[in-house]
Amino acid sequence: MAKKKGEAIQTILAEIIKGLSSADHEEQDTAKNKLDDLSKKGFSTSDGIALLRGATQKFPPRMWDWLDSSGDLIRAAAEAPNPEYISVIRDCFVEYSPKGKVEALYLLSLLSDRNAALAFMDLLHEHARSGQIPRLALIQIQNSPHHPDIFFPRILDYTDIEEFSWDIRLLLLNYLEAGLVDTDRISDYAKVIEKDYVTLAENLMRLQKNEGNDWIWEDEYQELRREASLCLDLLGYFWDESVKDLLRSALSYNDPRLKYFAAVGLLRQSEVVEQRHLHNIAASPEMRNWFYDRLVKMDKVSLFPEEFKTQRAFAESNMVNWLTYPTELGRAPDEIELMHIGTFDTETEDGLIDYFVFRFRTFEPHWAAKDGWIAGISGPFLRKDSPSTESYGETFSQFEPWESKSAQEHLGDIQETISRWREYRSKNG
Repeated sequence: MAKKKGEAIQTILAEIIKGLSSADHEEQDTAKNKLDDLSKKGFSTSDGIALLRGATQKFPPRMWDWLDSSGDLIRAAAEAPNPEYISVIRDCFVEYSPKGKVEALYLLSLLSDRNAALAFMDLLHEHARSGQIPRLALIQIQNSPHHPDIFFPRILDYTDIEEFSWDIRLLLLNYLEAGLVDTDRISDYAKVIEKDYVTLAENLMRLQKNEGNDWIWEDEYQELRREASLCLDLLGYFWDESVKDLLRSALSYNDPRLKYFAAVGLLRQSEVVEQRHLHNIAASPEMRNWFYDRLVKMDKVSLFPEEFKTQRAFAESNMVNWLTYPTELGRAPDEIELMHIGTFDTETEDGLIDYFVFRFRTFEPHWAAKDGWIAGISGPFLRKDSPSTESYGETFSQFEPWESKSAQEHLGDIQETISRWREYRSKNG
């Protein structure tokens, strides 16, 4: 019976690959839908190998540029990663499409097997400079660092490739945070980071302003800020005096995020940071919870200013951080006010929970300025853990005008929306 079932799946896979090989977009879409349905049931090792080998074909273009048949087949095999795929990927890698190569590297990253890490780095070495790998798929290794001796310092050789630099530096940061990389082994690379940061700092200092925060959210500044934040975070792990001098000078930024990374780097090295700098960081709703959580992790929470160590302040920071997502407000609001606290008794032993109802607004030229004050909620927070930065997943805004409802009505409507969304997700996966 198992043999017949396996043969049936192999037949379906052959039909799927044939459909993806068609120049007809409808046939391609039908094949892709069949592949998705089959993926939900799981693949055997032999099925996965068939997918990986089938992905070597030269497929015709799909309807949209971001769709890629080679990548789809490899991604389907990655649903059930298996060490037996390592040799197949090595053999087939050169035949994959550019997006297929990204998916193949991602599949290898899902395996904690040492041979998978070796294959990842060997394939990167052989193909990184061919222009055939549009980006690196390092998120899994970033989240679960392993085999540092294989990845470092070897992978740092490819940070000069623009498409790879950010992800590799973020990977390095994760390994440094986990204590898996000896900074003495990569001290030469620290000089590269220093040089890059100094160039960024020249432009950032020029753009600092003393009033308002609109300038922080302008596109030019955001890109510089993003790069400099990562550089400062990395430099905080290198203990030379030149690094400390850079971190100290970064405390002069008006931007609280850059000041945060500078302060954390210095505190990590047991340097003294003036109270006024600590206060400025904690006063920023955008950085407040980041700062508190980092100080807890560093066992230096006593340095956090008591003025901002309240549940109200942490809820405000939680709301602002949600709003900064590109899919939401895309920035911190110009003004935010707490309007109501809703308290409920849970049906579990957790006890009372609090929701914090805020109103916020932005000024012109932001798109939300026309709506004036807007409602949002932060929480819930467990009363027994107060004050805590941990929200339990219902921070949200429907971007409705504040005046349209009472605070209690805004809270109830948002809770209902979240409940419906969760019900939909549970039914539709």
